[in-house]
Parts: sequence; structure tokens; C-alpha cells
Amino acid sequence: MILKVLMDNEPDSPHFVCEHGLSLLLQSGGREILFDFGQSEEMFRNAKRLCVDVTNVDYAILSHGHYDHGGGLNEFLRRNERARIYLRPGALGRQYSLEDDGQMESIGLRSMPDMRRVVQTGDRTEIEPGALLFTAVAQPEWEPSGNRLLFTEGADGGYARDSFEHEQYLLLNDKGRQILVTGCAHKGIVTILRQAHAILGKYPDVVIGGLHLGMNADKDEAAAEKLSATIAFLKATGALFLTGHCTGRQIADRLIAEMPGRAGYAGAGMVLEI
Repeated sequence: MILKVLMDNEPDSPHFVCEHGLSLLLQSGGREILFDFGQSEEMFRNAKRLCVDVTNVDYAILSHGHYDHGGGLNEFLRRNERARIYLRPGALGRQYSLEDDGQMESIGLRSMPDMRRVVQTGDRTEIEPGALLFTAVAQPEWEPSGNRLLFTEGADGGYARDSFEHEQYLLLNDKGRQILVTGCAHKGIVTILRQAHAILGKYPDVVIGGLHLGMNADKDEAAAEKLSATIAFLKATGALFLTGHCTGRQIADRLIAEMPGRAGYAGAGMVLEI
């Protein structure tokens, strides 16, 4: 499989633009799969530099309903006239972040896609043999601390804590190797990996994407212990982790240091054969 990082918070080299967002192109088994769309149309500048023709994408996946993952969605639909978009119910709903001043900021998608191209997925949805979308149905064991500031529209029209039912993950079988792709892991990467294990009967061989491990570990002793326990769990899975975006560079560097040869940062513009 070939991974091409079309967008990330940081560039792999100065030749590529970056923004707070994620977009990954996966080339596997003769298929081109787009996973997330970045925050804006900037991902297409990187795609051009990587000689990626988005009209060749066979299908695309929205990991969850935040603007930094779906901002380039409508431009993708304009450029690619055939690919279907797989997303969870609720991913097109209203999403909010509670800011320091007490105000709710909208962090959902800025515009709606052509629904004729949209496929709403269930708890488990097989796109094709070897490509499975799933959700983490269990309650998070170690939830990212930032989740407490994230909300959706409640049934009464007010605000409700986001349970991230609109988040999904991809399991890709590439020549017998199992690859897990996650956008932000708001449900908690430990919970997600346990769910993948329940599906596969083993942990994935490779994990790609954001892990959201910013747990205020530099400010709180309990959070620091939780982060250390999470990293110990990741090490025990035996997987290779290629991370970025919401993981944060500091924690990504810690993973790289503690898991030599089994962790790396996937910045915008990176091309890697896995």
C-alpha cells in the first residue's frame, strides 16, 4: 500500500502547504481511497505537487463531522464526478466547541454535500471485500480530555455533549496486512483498537491517522499517568503507528522515541510505501 498525506497540521517538507486538518490518500489493491478532505481546498495544492489526480479516487470517507476533516469535501465532489462519500449519520449535523470566553463556536461542516453521492454507514459497513468501516460502540476507556469541550445539537435544540456517534474508522486488508485508519480517535484510541481486535481477532498491523493524545499530561499528574498507560498499550499491540494532526508534534515525538522503528510522523506531502 502507498500512503500519500495530502494534508496535515505540519508539512513533511517546505514544498507543501499545511493547515489544521487531515487528508490521506491510500492506494491499495488497484484502488484509490480518499480518507478525509482537510480544512479547505488547500489539500488540492498538495495533491497536484504529489501528481495525484483526484478524479481517479474510487471512493472517499469522512471520518467525522468536523470542519478540519470535511472542508474540501464539496470541491472534491466538483472535481471527481463518480466517487461516493461514506459518512456516519450525524456527521452533517451541527457540531460545536466551547471556547474560553464561554461562547459556542461552530466546528461542523461549512456546507452540505450533494446527498445523491452520500452513503450513510452503520456500525459496520463493508464498502468492498477488504475495506470495512466501523464505529467504536463501547464507552471510551481513556477519552481525550478535549472531548469535554465538544458538543452537538441536542434533541431540544440546545447543546448536548458529543458522544461521537458520527465518528468512524477504516479497516483495510492490504495483501493480508490489516491497516487501521482513524481521523481523530475522539472515542479513544484504546477503545478503537479493542474494537478492531474484536473484529479481526488480532490488533491491526499498521495504524494511520490522528490519535488525539493531548490529555493535559503536562499539567495534571493523573493525565500524565493516563498518557503513559495509553502509550504502553500502543506498544503492546505490536502495530506500526504513523500519526499526525490531533496527536500533536510533542506527543508524536514521544511515541517515536519510545517506539523506535514503530512510530513516525505523517506530515503533509509524505509519500510512504507501507
